[in-house]
Amino acid sequence: MDTWRPSPSGGHSSPSQPVALLQRRHQRLVPLLAQGLSNRECAGASNLSVHTVETYVSEIMAALGVENRTRLVIACQALAEFHED
Repeated sequence: MDTWRPSPSGGHSSPSQPVALLQRRHQRLVPLLAQGLSNRECAGASNLSVHTVETYVSEIMAALGVENRTRLVIACQALAEFHED
């Protein structure tokens, strides 16, 4: 699955441009984060501990180059949409 990264100007690059690959363990959280679920809700839905989800969320944010949860949700929505196509 290709990742999506916001452009430095604040716009969005195309998800079809492979920037980096999320690890498989991170990919399972993308649809949950795209729904705007909290870390606790993601943990329950994915049978992971809250601590593990927090770690993965931080790693996903770093991989996608986003600085806050709102931008993370937007990026995950784009990824989830791209992955469905």
